[in-house]
Amino acid sequence: VLLSDNSPDSFRFTQKRLYQNFYMAYKSRHWDIGFEVNVGLQEHTGLKDSTSTASMYSMLLAGKYKFLKGRYAIYGRAELFRDKDEILTGPVINEFHTLVGLHAFGGTFGLEFKPVNNSFLRLESRYIHLWNDENIFYTDNKYTNVRLELIATLGVWF
Repeated sequence: VLLSDNSPDSFRFTQKRLYQNFYMAYKSRHWDIGFEVNVGLQEHTGLKDSTSTASMYSMLLAGKYKFLKGRYAIYGRAELFRDKDEILTGPVINEFHTLVGLHAFGGTFGLEFKPVNNSFLRLESRYIHLWNDENIFYTDNKYTNVRLELIATLGVWF
């Protein structure tokens, strides 16, 4: 739990913030599963009414299945994020230069190969979809509310 005051010294109202994070994790020889929920409130920060209390929430469910002695894995993640009053994301401006709160959902699917214990090679696809008025991605000379990414990563740690 986080309880803080985020208001600038010159601001006439306090902007007390309450932020709660809850997560669970399960690990076994073959499975890694995680679940997370975040909720936040902040006084005097509403996007449409600056005297109202703003809110945000997010959820995440992730799973990974490891096989062949942990050298290979498939994984996926589903996520939802809503910060309609922009208390965490800051200003988000759409194609019409209007402030919009961020409201997104998405998913990731990936494959992982570990050639040695302290390295990995991952190939993944990520899909993000924002609500209708949140056209903030710029692709093919136009704004859109959908983004598809294909990502390859290589990691090594010591």
